Amino acid sequence: MTQTARKLRILAFGDSLTQGETYNSTTYLPYTTRLRELMEKNGFGCFDLDNAGITGEFVRDELINRLPGILEKQGPYDLVVILGGTNDLSTHKTGDEEALYKGIVQLHELSLKHGAKTLLLTMPESDFFYKDLAATGTSYVKEEGEKGRVTVNEMLREFARKCEGVYLCDIEKAIPQRSLNEEKLDLYWDDGLHFTPEGYNKMAEVIFDTIKQVNWD
Repeated sequence: MTQTARKLRILAFGDSLTQGETYNSTTYLPYTTRLRELMEKNGFGCFDLDNAGITGEFVRDELINRLPGILEKQGPYDLVVILGGTNDLSTHKTGDEEALYKGIVQLHELSLKHGAKTLLLTMPESDFFYKDLAATGTSYVKEEGEKGRVTVNEMLREFARKCEGVYLCDIEKAIPQRSLNEEKLDLYWDDGLHFTPEGYNKMAEVIFDTIKQVNWD
């Protein structure tokens, strides 16, 4: 971890997965709660950690339009943690991959232009493969959306590899669904789209591991 004497300012930006929505709870349990604890316990000293997640927002509409105002009014930030795209997958059609990819990249480019580094979180597995939702036709994300998610994530990984100041945090691989046994699946996943409180805590740990790699200079 690269230490810094100055106060760090971090923004968590995205949709319900940033706001911390759980299907079976009216209380939001964002990953930033656990992330704050981890940072405090591990020598990060003085820092701000703002959560700007809003449930239901699409990248192409709300997120792209909302981020500039936050950066201008509440910034500057040293780091912006970005996760978006799951809602876009609900209406995704084959051929939409490039547009979604460009929208997410635009969020990172906006943050970089404001002097921040970014954490690029891949989109986690959707509810298409969660239990029997796809078979019953009740999954929020359909087959085209799930296939698009896989494609866009690969494009985003390549972007992170090439773009200075962007750090990859591969949530898809760190907190999967299909490779988990039933016990772990129920521990981390609420409805196939949102995490349980334990899932959001796990998400915070994965994000923290990436934050430790950031060069703050």
